[in-house]
Amino acid sequence: MSNTLSPRAALLDALAYLRDEVEMVRVPLRRLPEALQTTRPYDDALSLRETYALLAARDEARLLALHRDEAPLDPTVPPGANDLDTETLLDHVVETRARLLAAVEVLSDEAFARSASSLHAAVVEDAALLRTLAEHLYGAHGPAG
Repeated sequence: MSNTLSPRAALLDALAYLRDEVEMVRVPLRRLPEALQTTRPYDDALSLRETYALLAARDEARLLALHRDEAPLDPTVPPGANDLDTETLLDHVVETRARLLAAVEVLSDEAFARSASSLHAAVVEDAALLRTLAEHLYGAHGPAG
């Protein structure tokens, strides 16, 4: 018996990582002053809140694309993202990702095959945004010791 995951199961695991990551950072984010959650660390970077809003917006676009069986649009940061409560944003990311996971789970094999490359791209995009978030959090806290 093999321990290798099917391509769908592996992609679902990778997509679920974002949901798990959000849950892990809730407590540290609560400790950050509001200014550090809403400030852009440099001109073309997103604030923490804008990044989480973008993650949710991307999942909304991916869900719509799955239902329409087309390529997802590339959403932008929703207006007013910095004005939203961080907990609300995190809840929204978790909820939209849960809906995306549920939608991928029930795709037919044919629909999954058509969507696999855009879903893989979603994992890569998530990883890049999570890296940016980690750098932002590191910059907010500075090096240990």
